[in-house]
Amino acid sequence: MTPEQRRFFRDQLRDARAAALLDAEPFHQVVTALEHLGSMLHPRGNGLGQYREVLLPIAQRAESHWNAAGTDATDVAVENLYRRVVGGRNDALHQVPMPDTSSGTAWS
Repeated sequence: MTPEQRRFFRDQLRDARAAALLDAEPFHQVVTALEHLGSMLHPRGNGLGQYREVLLPIAQRAESHWNAAGTDATDVAVENLYRRVVGGRNDALHQVPMPDTSSGTAWS
């Protein structure tokens, strides 16, 4: 990646993290940033599951920098966080509203 692309994705991920820390509702912002970066780094990939091979090494490097700097980072390993993000994204994506059958017709 070019330095400009690195800065763009760093800022996008930083903004998504800040939003998620304030409120869990902007989870989609985190997922969108990860999918965007993954699609750029692995153009033939399709979704977070396939982007794992390019995104995890980046996250692991960041984690090692946090640990080396003595930053108060999460107690959860990056691999587990990634698995949770993918699971949460899949759950959110596949949630379908149930039809309202109280009036006798579905989807009233």
